[in-house]
Amino acid sequence: LYQFHWQSYVYWRYIGEQMGIENIPSSFDAMEEYLHRFEDNKMVYSKSNVEVMRPVIDFNLSTCPKLLRPLFELLLSAMCHTNMREALDMSTPPRYVIVLLHSILYARGFVEEYLLPPRRRRLQRTPLDGDAADSQRVRPAFHPATACPYRRCGYRIGQLGPPGLLKDNEYGNDLY
Repeated sequence: LYQFHWQSYVYWRYIGEQMGIENIPSSFDAMEEYLHRFEDNKMVYSKSNVEVMRPVIDFNLSTCPKLLRPLFELLLSAMCHTNMREALDMSTPPRYVIVLLHSILYARGFVEEYLLPPRRRRLQRTPLDGDAADSQRVRPAFHPATACPYRRCGYRIGQLGPPGLLKDNEYGNDLY
């Protein structure tokens, strides 16, 4: 696990340097210490945290059966760090739930890494080539009655960005 966190640190450090961000900790351990200090000082309870996160949780749980929602909320809470649970006013699950969930996720990763054959092709949900075919659009995955009025026709990844920088496309500017 340490190896993957270290690789991620190297990658994001490079991205930060390219963006001109200064005072990035010089080692993985220094970054970890910085993050712990930051979380201890800044990740605290606020009513606005709950007001923002509760609808997100409810939206994601809306697709599962009502009888299973309490279980999924418990598992979601088990995946969060203590600071995050406190900041979002989530209940603390029993210790055995946290250990069981982490063990299941670790076992799944082990099976995928060492026991399953490698994938024959890369799993990719969106096109990289910017193909203009309508079939390449990512469709909204939510019910149209609750959808915002923009991006009603779906979108292509290359068309995301601030409205002022988007150009008309062959379909017209139907994204907004």
